Amino acid sequence: MTNESAGNPAKFADQGARKTYGWAIETGPDTGNVADSFHPSDPSHIILDIKAAMLSLLMQSACPIELIATEQFGADAAAAEDQLTGIRAWRDALRQTDAGRAWLELYRQLHPALLERVAGDEGFRSRAGELVEMAVALADDPDSVLSDDHIRSGLAVIDDLAATSPEHLRIQLQSARALFRTMSGFSAQAALAVVAERSPS
Repeated sequence: MTNESAGNPAKFADQGARKTYGWAIETGPDTGNVADSFHPSDPSHIILDIKAAMLSLLMQSACPIELIATEQFGADAAAAEDQLTGIRAWRDALRQTDAGRAWLELYRQLHPALLERVAGDEGFRSRAGELVEMAVALADDPDSVLSDDHIRSGLAVIDDLAATSPEHLRIQLQSARALFRTMSGFSAQAALAVVAERSPS
């Protein structure tokens, strides 16, 4: 890898490709002896690390939006996935720009909090479900326009997340709020184009 490519992941990774999760297990620590390093007499700390890695992988593999859609549309997981085709097209469009990828990274960082709120907060789940249902309708209709109701619903979810997020994410959510509140009357495609060009950070 060159210095140039080290500073620019796009040089060696396809930023538009689907995410693939993987992980590896390494034992240790290094004791100066190969056998003891890879087969320690007390593996308890390694077992804890593996459990933490598996839990992290499982959390990242679960999609809060799919969980919400399954409940919102009263369907099984496969049928809910069909409902989300338009939203996935939005995601794929955002992958094509630096600003769009910044929005997807913000979503990735909010992922654990979203899962926790969806699982344990009925009020938040209801508000997020309403927003997902609106987004599905907007994504499926190329002539759709964002209404004041769409904006209010989106701002309610953003405010919910900001209230419990760490400061660095709260700042980005405030930027998202400021941008989103200006979009009433925008077509869905025009709003997507703005988001693809304006980073939340």
